[in-house]
Amino acid sequence: MNTFHNKKLRQLSYRAYETRRNIIELSNFVDESLQKELRHRKETARIKVNAIDDEERLFLEANHKELIEQVGETFSRLQRYALFVTAMATIERNFVLLVQAATEILHINSDFNDRKPGVILRAIEYLEIQAGITNRSKKAVKLMRDLVSIRNCIVHSEGCISERDDAEMIRNFIKEIPTIEETSGEIIKLLPGFVENMTHSIYTFFQVLHSALVLIF
Repeated sequence: MNTFHNKKLRQLSYRAYETRRNIIELSNFVDESLQKELRHRKETARIKVNAIDDEERLFLEANHKELIEQVGETFSRLQRYALFVTAMATIERNFVLLVQAATEILHINSDFNDRKPGVILRAIEYLEIQAGITNRSKKAVKLMRDLVSIRNCIVHSEGCISERDDAEMIRNFIKEIPTIEETSGEIIKLLPGFVENMTHSIYTFFQVLHSALVLIF
């Protein structure tokens, strides 16, 4: 492998590392900020409710309950959805770059269409068939397939599982992972730690494929 290709692969590895670090740190920051705001709203509600008479208390309690639920449920759900979708978008881009690097370095003539659906799974298959990268875990590939389903459910169905063709796959995944739940309304609920843990797993797998490409030379 020449110096140019070596530099390109090192840059790709560093890009993936930085992206993983930024997403995980942002996720931690968002969760901490939401928890801080939740504590603030609860304390504000306690002080204000205790400072008024019984006639107005029920109305004020209901009002503060909505404000508390807004942070504890709605804001946290939307933020974790957004972070997870962002994580999947970045890994998709990194897989495309890895495929492009393999194509260039190995002089592969077969084109890879990064505009068609299923980019991540097709990239994994492409790297195996065209670049000879067969050192991959079936468990890791299954995780990627499951995460793609979770991502698609969030993006295309607002997290609603019930009417999706892959509902059974999603529910089986939820049973296996402690940081994701299905609500009583059949909606995906991402819990604290989900985005961080899945981002770490995704990029660990990416690094395995990247290292395998390096070893080919």
